[in-house]
Amino acid sequence: MNIALKEWAVVIAAMKQGIHSILLRKGGLADKGQEFRMEYSRFLLFPTYEHQSDAMIADPYKVLYREISANPPSPTELSIECWAEVIDSIVIKDLSSLAPFSKLHIWSEEYLKMRLDYKPEKSLHLIKTKVFNFPYPQKVKNLTRYGGCRSWVKLEDEISLDDKKTPG
Repeated sequence: MNIALKEWAVVIAAMKQGIHSILLRKGGLADKGQEFRMEYSRFLLFPTYEHQSDAMIADPYKVLYREISANPPSPTELSIECWAEVIDSIVIKDLSSLAPFSKLHIWSEEYLKMRLDYKPEKSLHLIKTKVFNFPYPQKVKNLTRYGGCRSWVKLEDEISLDDKKTPG
């Protein structure tokens, strides 16, 4: 596997711990038409530190945010610690549609409102996932072409999903 979805490092840490299992997407500036497309049903989780903020995380999980922020990644090497399989993908129209998923994420109410209000003409995709942890971090080169506001990246390195997983 070499397809990865970029997500905040704190969210990936919470996914590894089994306390977060959904993703929200509208599309990044570098995505085609700045629209998110659910192109893959299985993908690696690529940790990012861009745009994540203490204010966007619900109070009980701010400690996890501080732990993740205190250990920035190497500029040359990336640790892939888990991968996800899509269970379902739905379009969210309003804040009340997110209420049934409140126990499946670590985001603050402020963040959820901001995601819905940002470019309201664009669909907000909620992706339910099952996460699998690698028994040890998979190290790959952190190339500059992986940067920018894009949802999907194709890694130069392949990572085998066989015999290296434990449910998250």
